[in-house]
Order: sequence, then structure tokens, then C-alpha cells
Amino acid sequence: MVVTSLDVVGAPDAPTVTLVHAVLPALAPMQTALAQAIPGVRIRHLLDEGLSTEAERYGGVTRACIERMLTVLNLAVEARTDAVLLTCTAYSTMVPEARTRFPGTPLYAVDQVMVERAVARATRIGVLATFAAGLEQQQEMLEREAALRGRSSRSCRACTPTRWRRSAAATRRSTIESCWRRCRR
Repeated sequence: MVVTSLDVVGAPDAPTVTLVHAVLPALAPMQTALAQAIPGVRIRHLLDEGLSTEAERYGGVTRACIERMLTVLNLAVEARTDAVLLTCTAYSTMVPEARTRFPGTPLYAVDQVMVERAVARATRIGVLATFAAGLEQQQEMLEREAALRGRSSRSCRACTPTRWRRSAAATRRSTIESCWRRCRR
């Protein structure tokens, strides 16, 4: 396992939020968003790209993948972070287990608020993902949230390959429109 800890950004005496990433491209946008949402916060990054490659290799987030994520989270907790945000949606469903393992540290999934709002506002929800494991976890989160709220919810799923990021805008738009049409039925 290779875990990279990048520079801490922010004032030394400010609360520290550790962002746990599974892919390098998530770092900059997440840092920008968090710094805008919580001005002055210290931001620490932990990156383990094996979190995504192992999930791909195993065909989803397995127990071994979860244990790997728990190891990374332990590094964040040992570094005395004030809170942890998982930026990879493929691991969002394991946050309740992580909260049990690390009860003194607030742990959050990057997509939790989105899931709560989606279930509160709609009965048909489109899910589009560039990573199959993320799609499966998102579906599980939506179903769990709907059950907690006593709501029925129908999700339409569409998974596009990793090359989504390199594909033409027209292809991406076509995929989104296709997913939208399936959900409207």
C-alpha cells in the first residue's frame, strides 16, 4: 500500500480536516471546495490510489478494500485530525462502520448530503458514475436513505467507463441524456 500525505494547507491553529482520496484528480477540486466552505480550515490530504485499483480488480468494494480504507483512516486519526471526509463515493457505505471503529473522530462521506437531499426531493433518481464500484455504493446509499425515511425510491443506473474523463463532451452529454430518459419512464 502506498499512502501519500500531501502538504497541510491552512493556519496551524485552525481545525484540521483530512481528505481521504482514492484518485489523484480529486485533490485540487476538493481542497478548493472545502476551503471555500470553511475558510481558514487546515486541510490534510491522504491519497491511496490502491483504494480504487483494488476495488476495480476485485469487481467492487470487498472486505479487503474496506480494511485497506480503515488502515488509511487510522493514519488520519493518529495524526490528530478534527474530522475526516472520504472523497471517493465507492467507500461511502462503509462510513457507519468507520464511525464505530473511530468513535472520537467525525467521519463523513462526500456524497451523504446529496443522497439525503435526493431522496427527500424525488422518487426517481438518476445515478451516473465513472466507476462501477461507486455506482453500486451509490445505489446502496440511496436505498438505505429511502428506507430510513420510509420513502419509496427508484434509481436508474448508468455506469460509464473510466475513459469518460477523456471522451468528447457530446458523448458524455449523450450518456447523461440516456440516463435521464430511462429515469423519466
